Amino acid sequence: MKPSEFIKLLSEIERDYDIVIASRRAEGAVVRNQPLLRKVLSKGFNVLVKLLFRLPFKDTQCGAKVFRRNALEKILPEVNSKGFAFDVNLLYLATRNGFRIKEVGIRWEDKRGSKVKGRTVVEMFLAVIKLRLRYSLLRFLLGGG
Repeated sequence: MKPSEFIKLLSEIERDYDIVIASRRAEGAVVRNQPLLRKVLSKGFNVLVKLLFRLPFKDTQCGAKVFRRNALEKILPEVNSKGFAFDVNLLYLATRNGFRIKEVGIRWEDKRGSKVKGRTVVEMFLAVIKLRLRYSLLRFLLGGG
């Protein structure tokens, strides 16, 4: 993502949103050079996240996100995930706390050297399942209070 795309996020947060997230799938997004396998894995992960967390976003994993300070200070202490589940955890808590979130389509170009491998897919899957269990009634059975 080029710096000029980040400016889009900053301009949207000024429109009375608490959080603005970049998206490779939202309206207006342009994605170049993304291999088919990466597209399929990304879509699959998004479907899993929608099923487990009912988040309305088309792309939770694009790293560019802009927060108002009060929103970040409220949800960051509650985030208990690292790695692939971090963004999902952050957005889930933000949604649960009623923050106004806008997803903005960006221009994005896939670069060679992706870290997404076969093993990564399993790690991503397990990370979001673990996160879902943390926020479910099963957390009491698992000793999570």
